[in-house]
Amino acid sequence: MTKPDQSMRFLGFAFASADLLFEVDPKGIITFAIGAAKKVTGVGNVTLDNNSWRVLFAPSDHGVFSALINSLEGAARKGPIRCRLRDVSGMPPRYANLFACCLPQLAPHISCALSLTGDLDLVAGEHGLMDRTGFERAIIPLLAHAQASGLNVELALIEVASLANAVKTLSTDAADAVIDSLAGVLRAESISGAAARLASGQFAVVREKPVGKDTLAQRLKQSAKTVGIALEPRAAIVPLEGLTEPTQGLRALRFTLDHFLNDGLPKGADLTSVFHRRLNATMREAQAFTETVKARQFKLVFQPIVNLTTLEVHHYEALTRFAGKGSPADTIHMAEELEIIEEFDLAVAEKAIETLRHHGSAVRIAVNVSGRSFLRPKFLDRLLALTDGDVRLKDRLLFEITESAALVNLELAEERIQRLRRAGFEVCIDDFGAGAASLSYLRNLTVDVVKIDGQYVHQIDLNGRDGAVVRHLAALCHELGVRTIGEMVETQAEADKLKSLGVEMGQGFLFGAPMDQIPAVSVRSSARRTGTVDSWG
Repeated sequence: MTKPDQSMRFLGFAFASADLLFEVDPKGIITFAIGAAKKVTGVGNVTLDNNSWRVLFAPSDHGVFSALINSLEGAARKGPIRCRLRDVSGMPPRYANLFACCLPQLAPHISCALSLTGDLDLVAGEHGLMDRTGFERAIIPLLAHAQASGLNVELALIEVASLANAVKTLSTDAADAVIDSLAGVLRAESISGAAARLASGQFAVVREKPVGKDTLAQRLKQSAKTVGIALEPRAAIVPLEGLTEPTQGLRALRFTLDHFLNDGLPKGADLTSVFHRRLNATMREAQAFTETVKARQFKLVFQPIVNLTTLEVHHYEALTRFAGKGSPADTIHMAEELEIIEEFDLAVAEKAIETLRHHGSAVRIAVNVSGRSFLRPKFLDRLLALTDGDVRLKDRLLFEITESAALVNLELAEERIQRLRRAGFEVCIDDFGAGAASLSYLRNLTVDVVKIDGQYVHQIDLNGRDGAVVRHLAALCHELGVRTIGEMVETQAEADKLKSLGVEMGQGFLFGAPMDQIPAVSVRSSARRTGTVDSWG
């Protein structure tokens, strides 16, 4: 058997991972090409030699290839970068993974490899950039790949504060050219095209940690300058090597992106350390929350929900308090975003059930359950196990589903709601009307109670439209046999208006603040206090 020479062996390795190999000179001319040119270009009898690299790629992706070859230095290697190939009449869009390398022995020529791919999940949005949803979806497989491959990956957050005002002065085509230019740099920097435009002037990219000085912000600035606009991008780096479990990484990054979108990049020179500290602080808070829940180091307080006609207490809502903290809203939001809320919901239910067992049969309690917990595989089994078949709890325990936007699978949600109702427990949808899907919930979910979002209550005397919404909602619920609660009621005028619109029950400081103990006898009159309802729902 003849032993292959070394050059053929390397060529075999190359073709094992690519459909087309080509070399580009400093002027962008293809000086060498070998492989499945017809398969890649989609046309027969094509000669790539002495053509511009532009014959391979769709115009929308010229920017990313140009940014790629301009960023290679020394023995640098970049890729995979998801690219759209040049469109062919009668064929759907086609994509390929691009790798590029600059070997010192071949410099200044660039060696490139293209591998066709049918996976379009990571290619989405305008200018080849993902939106936030697509970006988050891409992170889990990227972190898993990085962990398996030993890659040192990081998240770069980029803020171009002047971008929105700058593009206002440009024509549509010129503004698109600016974004295309920035997108090209970001996509060339990314792993598998994981670059996103999160907001007008806020971008993010998952990339391999660069060797040497990071020039990303400078390259973005230069890219904008080439299309005639002056920008001052700022970047912060969030190292990801400590996030060894991909799902944990996604949760932490999701929370970090929330901070970035709400607050922008922190001021100061050392942006990387600021964001790293923030990410670490989030993970520490998550760990502390988990330990607090495990040790049951929180307490319940109880706020009355009253009949608006008789002012008799119908039931109490169990609200949580953590030692040394004010409103628990931020803590609960963090737990929901990091998906560590399930154990907390079960612990709250456990405490509420203990309270019911120590009170007479006249006391009823509503317990909050996050929509994120509610659809978890074993959650309902564990929740019902807490009741242990105790018939004394039936008709006295109501489960209030909060963060209802998480109920993405309405068919599954309805199945679980009916299982709770068959077990003798009522179900309420919280913050009804706050989201666009509310009517869809009424149509698809058979519940006992809906709690009308407080934004309608506060505007009910100032905005006739809100009053009309509440009136029709109350009428619809009445027709469906669903009771209604108006939350955050602070004035008698609000209570009277809700009653006149057909709402049956009210909750708020007008009727009583959250209290440490449930009174032995239900209160028929209500305290007159003003303030904001302190609820995590």
